[in-house]
Amino acid sequence: MPDNLSDERRPKRTPPKKTPKVLACQNVTCQQQGAEAVLKVLQQQAPAEVTVEASGCLGQCGNGPVILVQPENIWHLRVSPQVAKRIATEQLGDDDLFKRSQPSNHNHSSQKFIWMGAVAVGLFLLLCIGAALTLGAKYRYL
Repeated sequence: MPDNLSDERRPKRTPPKKTPKVLACQNVTCQQQGAEAVLKVLQQQAPAEVTVEASGCLGQCGNGPVILVQPENIWHLRVSPQVAKRIATEQLGDDDLFKRSQPSNHNHSSQKFIWMGAVAVGLFLLLCIGAALTLGAKYRYL
């Protein structure tokens, strides 16, 4: 194709639609928390265009059962079979999935509150130290 074609005449390419892939952790800790039942529900309920795979540890031990929806890397923690059914029937294959479902363990607003709390505690401690020094100096010479 010649390089001098205007943009209007060039064929427009649409990127291929990425089909979701669901990884369901089946490591020991998640297994003890019911991951096998979650995997079965996902395999039975997910739309045909969604790939559901058992995976090894996803690094969220203690938060299991864990599933990870790729390619957008959406985490679902402490998933029960009932929640897995909702994810499979209401979210997977839905174009609005990534607007409605946010990873619960990567919420940056909670970090803001942690910092605000740390600052408040720090200010309180400074106030207490200042009061103790002031009172100590006042009563030392009585």
